[in-house]
Order: sequence, then structure tokens, then C-alpha cells
Amino acid sequence: MKEKEILQQAIRQFNAITGAVLQELPAKKPVNKADAATELRFGKQKTRFWVEIKNEIREQNIHGILNLVKQNPREWLLVCRYIPKPVKEELKNKNINY
Repeated sequence: MKEKEILQQAIRQFNAITGAVLQELPAKKPVNKADAATELRFGKQKTRFWVEIKNEIREQNIHGILNLVKQNPREWLLVCRYIPKPVKEELKNKNINY
């Protein structure tokens, strides 16, 4: 599955489940090495996220993602089709949104 398809599927599912609105923002060029940019709206609140998109994350490639988001982890959203439980725990401990 291509990155754009992964992101669009995640956005559809997120919006259906949460009642919030997540949408992809138009990007002229990648910023901060992000794959995409999104905006989350919940009521009157709006939050923007840089997005890293992966088909799946394994323990051996988590360090590359951690290096990418280390300066501002709360401004990033990791979108993956599959994340193993040990990796999920590490992401939670590092305050990385997924």
C-alpha cells in the first residue's frame, strides 16, 4: 500500500471513530522531512501535526523515527498500518503520537 493510501485510510478511520476531524493539509514541499502535514480539529481546537507514514514499524527501524521527531515529538503523528506491541510501548514512553 502506498503512503498516500495509508494516510487517507487512517484519516477516514480516525474521523469515523473519534468524531474529530483530521485532514491532510496541502504541502508544497516536505518540511522537517515530513511525509505530510495534517490538521486535527475538535470543536474549536485546532492542532497541526507533521506526519511520518510507514507501512509497518519494526524495532530495528524505530531509532530512525525517534531521531526524526526528537526535537518536537508532540508535533508529530506516526501513521502505520502495523506497529508491534513493544514498539507501541516505546512510542508511548517517548510521547510520540501514533
